[in-house]
Amino acid sequence: MQSNLTMELVEPMKVKIEWLSSINDKDGLDIIRLMNSVSVNETTMGFHEEFSNEEAAKLILNMKNEIGKGKCLLLIVRSIEDSIVGMLTISPQTLPARSHIVEIKRCVILPSYRGIFTLDCWEATLNKVKEIGASIIVIDVRSDGKAEKLWRMLGFIEYGRLEDYARVNEKIITGYFMSIYVQDAINYYAENGSWIHKQKSTRISSEKQ
Repeated sequence: MQSNLTMELVEPMKVKIEWLSSINDKDGLDIIRLMNSVSVNETTMGFHEEFSNEEAAKLILNMKNEIGKGKCLLLIVRSIEDSIVGMLTISPQTLPARSHIVEIKRCVILPSYRGIFTLDCWEATLNKVKEIGASIIVIDVRSDGKAEKLWRMLGFIEYGRLEDYARVNEKIITGYFMSIYVQDAINYYAENGSWIHKQKSTRISSEKQ
């Protein structure tokens, strides 16, 4: 599933970052407000309108079930007012032979908070993936947004693409499939003091820790 993070990097704001083990009613409403706010202003969500009440309830219920079953890990960013201004979901693989791989399913952040992701949120994501015993993160994104550029800047390497990934208003949109080794990202930060790669990687790393 495509990620919805776009490229804008802004001055970090004071926030609280946490992994949720459950979703209460307030957080559920905040998540829907967040997704609605981004969807009506951008194209990378895959839809361009707000959720209906029925759709919103179904989405939150599915997220609760997936979290409860360990199929979804939910990272949220709270503002100083305690509202959710960003979220990222990770899905571990269920097959034992692929348990070293996790997929970023959703990444939605309000524009004014997006610089946060390249700082504490990305580090928290890497640490969580290591904590659950995985070593590779995969993601797929559309070509008609700015998300692809940011993921590449964070060190993701393209391993495939699908030209007919999405169709919007009779327009065919390409999808990019990318991956990163967690240890590669951590090593890059240790060596350079930044998560942002100055040059795009051109090959898949041999580091498989």
